[in-house]
Amino acid sequence: MEGYVKFNINDSVRVKLTDLGRKIHRDEHERIFTGSPYAAKYTPPTEDSGGYSTWQFWVLMDYFGEHIGMGCELPFETTVLIEQKALSHA
Repeated sequence: MEGYVKFNINDSVRVKLTDLGRKIHRDEHERIFTGSPYAAKYTPPTEDSGGYSTWQFWVLMDYFGEHIGMGCELPFETTVLIEQKALSHA
């Protein structure tokens, strides 16, 4: 399709989480593991020196999709980095 770039939702993207995004991530972990026999210690996403963390795109949407909408406080900044090699094989 001319004018479009293919992207596979299993590929990784990099985003800058906001404080709200970090809270949502932690809260989701606690919701899943509270009272579970498989409880795991919470580990926040690893951020580089620029504040970016890496996510498979579908995982990013799974965590934050319901928190994204017009006029709402966003869980991550609107600029999403997509690795060029991911676009070349989609």
